Amino acid sequence: MDDKIKAAIRQSMKEIEDIQDNFDQMIEDLPEQTKAVRVRTAKTLKTIRAKLDEAMKEAESEAKDAQVQAHLGVMEAQDRLEASRKVVDEYLGQWQDKSKSFMDEATLKAHLATMEAQDFWERRGQHLMEEFKQSQKSMQSLATMAVTEMQEQFGRWNTIFTDIQKTSSEDSKDKPDT
Repeated sequence: MDDKIKAAIRQSMKEIEDIQDNFDQMIEDLPEQTKAVRVRTAKTLKTIRAKLDEAMKEAESEAKDAQVQAHLGVMEAQDRLEASRKVVDEYLGQWQDKSKSFMDEATLKAHLATMEAQDFWERRGQHLMEEFKQSQKSMQSLATMAVTEMQEQFGRWNTIFTDIQKTSSEDSKDKPDT
């Protein structure tokens, strides 16, 4: 068999595998309603691959006969590919339309959320800001009072300790040495 034909068949088989992988990845997240399309497309791609495999096997065994069979297999695969192209194109068109609708809806929701946030800020933002400022002033006032009380208490303790030290040192002066 001509090496060019073999290479072309191998390349076609590789392309079909790539198409199947890409198609499987693309449809993973699609709704269950598309199951029939998925099954038909997978079956068609599997049939094309089987025909190419069959053509390749026959081509290896009988040179002239194989060339004819390979050519017929390739032609049949092209016919099936053309038939499945319509299904896939239709499916992709529907998927594209649904994706566009989904993106439009998401954009609209994002815009509405932004408008709601702006509206909320206009209605409640200033009030919340004032409450925060008041809260901040209250916290600062409480902190100042707490620090002042702490300083006063430390001052009282220092006075007590100083008095104890004075009393202790005066007592030791007054006691005779034994």
